[in-house]
Amino acid sequence: MDYSSNSRWALPVILVCFFVVLLSNNVVFASHKVFIHLQSQNAVNVQTVHRTGYHFQPEKHWINDPNAPMYFNGVYHLFYQYNPNGSVWGNIVW
Repeated sequence: MDYSSNSRWALPVILVCFFVVLLSNNVVFASHKVFIHLQSQNAVNVQTVHRTGYHFQPEKHWINDPNAPMYFNGVYHLFYQYNPNGSVWGNIVW
Protein backbone atom coordinates (compact mmCIF):
# COMPACT_ATOMS: atom_id res chain seq x y z
CA MET A 1 0.00 0.00 0.00
CA ASP A 2 1.35 3.42 -0.92
CA TYR A 3 1.11 5.88 1.99
CA SER A 4 2.69 8.81 0.18
CA SER A 5 -0.66 10.04 -1.16
CA ASN A 6 -2.18 9.97 2.34
CA SER A 7 0.69 11.88 3.89
CA ARG A 8 0.23 14.83 1.52
CA TRP A 9 -3.18 15.75 2.92
CA ALA A 10 -2.72 14.55 6.53
CA LEU A 11 -0.62 17.46 7.79
CA PRO A 12 -2.83 20.23 6.34
CA VAL A 13 -5.95 18.54 7.74
CA ILE A 14 -4.36 18.23 11.18
CA LEU A 15 -3.24 21.87 11.12
CA VAL A 16 -6.69 23.10 10.06
CA CYS A 17 -8.33 21.09 12.84
CA PHE A 18 -5.83 22.44 15.36
CA PHE A 19 -6.47 26.07 14.42
CA VAL A 20 -10.25 25.59 14.34
CA VAL A 21 -10.12 24.26 17.89
CA LEU A 22 -7.64 26.93 18.96
CA LEU A 23 -9.69 29.82 17.58
CA SER A 24 -13.06 28.44 18.61
CA ASN A 25 -15.15 30.46 21.06
CA ASN A 26 -16.60 27.27 22.53
CA VAL A 27 -13.73 26.65 24.91
CA VAL A 28 -14.11 24.99 28.28
CA PHE A 29 -13.06 26.97 31.33
CA ALA A 30 -11.97 25.47 34.61
CA SER A 31 -14.39 25.62 37.49
CA HIS A 32 -13.19 27.46 40.55
CA LYS A 33 -15.95 26.19 42.81
CA VAL A 34 -14.75 25.55 46.35
CA PHE A 35 -16.20 22.55 48.15
CA ILE A 36 -15.85 23.69 51.76
CA HIS A 37 -17.71 20.66 53.14
CA LEU A 38 -14.99 18.40 51.69
CA GLN A 39 -12.11 20.37 53.17
CA SER A 40 -10.68 20.60 56.63
CA GLN A 41 -8.22 23.13 57.99
CA ASN A 42 -7.88 21.27 61.29
CA ALA A 43 -4.87 19.20 62.25
CA VAL A 44 -5.57 15.50 62.49
CA ASN A 45 -4.39 13.39 65.40
CA VAL A 46 -3.53 10.04 63.84
CA GLN A 47 -4.14 7.07 66.14
CA THR A 48 -3.76 4.19 63.67
CA VAL A 49 -0.33 2.55 63.53
CA HIS A 50 -0.05 2.35 59.73
CA ARG A 51 -1.37 5.84 58.94
CA THR A 52 0.89 8.84 58.69
CA GLY A 53 0.17 12.32 59.94
CA TYR A 54 2.85 13.98 57.85
CA HIS A 55 2.01 13.06 54.25
CA PHE A 56 -1.29 13.82 52.54
CA GLN A 57 -3.79 10.97 52.56
CA PRO A 58 -7.58 10.56 52.47
CA GLU A 59 -9.53 9.61 55.59
CA LYS A 60 -10.03 6.10 54.23
CA HIS A 61 -9.01 4.01 51.23
CA TRP A 62 -6.31 5.37 48.93
CA ILE A 63 -5.66 7.95 46.24
CA ASN A 64 -4.10 7.51 42.82
CA ASP A 65 -2.04 9.64 40.47
CA PRO A 66 -1.41 12.79 42.53
CA ASN A 67 -0.79 15.71 40.18
CA ALA A 68 -0.11 19.43 40.22
CA PRO A 69 0.67 20.17 43.85
CA MET A 70 0.71 23.94 44.24
CA TYR A 71 0.56 26.75 46.76
CA PHE A 72 -1.87 29.56 45.90
CA ASN A 73 -3.13 32.41 48.09
CA GLY A 74 -1.87 30.78 51.27
CA VAL A 75 -3.48 27.39 50.60
CA TYR A 76 -1.85 24.18 49.36
CA HIS A 77 -3.71 22.36 46.57
CA LEU A 78 -3.29 18.78 45.35
CA PHE A 79 -5.28 17.14 42.55
CA TYR A 80 -5.65 13.37 42.47
CA GLN A 81 -7.95 10.49 41.58
CA TYR A 82 -10.00 9.13 44.47
CA ASN A 83 -12.59 6.39 44.70
CA PRO A 84 -14.69 6.64 47.88
CA ASN A 85 -15.84 3.03 47.38
CA GLY A 86 -12.41 1.58 48.06
CA SER A 87 -9.83 -0.17 45.97
CA VAL A 88 -12.31 -1.82 43.59
CA TRP A 89 -12.45 0.46 40.55
CA GLY A 90 -15.40 -1.12 38.71
CA ASN A 91 -17.56 1.97 39.24
CA ILE A 92 -14.97 4.41 37.81
CA VAL A 93 -15.17 5.61 34.21
CA TRP A 94 -12.56 8.15 33.11
